[in-house]
Amino acid sequence: MIILDSKKYNKQLCRMDDDMFIPVIDSVLEMNPTEFEKYALQILQDHIKGLNNVKFIHNKVVEAYDGNYQLYGYIEFEVMGVL
Repeated sequence: MIILDSKKYNKQLCRMDDDMFIPVIDSVLEMNPTEFEKYALQILQDHIKGLNNVKFIHNKVVEAYDGNYQLYGYIEFEVMGVL
């Protein structure tokens, strides 16, 4: 389980205002697939507001009745007391 380090990926965002962002194209094109997955989770993490107990996990395996599924980006959060 990997919890993301926001300091590493914040420099790759070009912010226009609080509600809008534009990813810097050159930095996205230079990422390998794993870096891009983490970057996408970081964008979501930077824009989550008002949720309690939020966890961002990269590369999680979830067990289901029909097999195991690998999730490159997994977000778990609590809303109105329900996790």
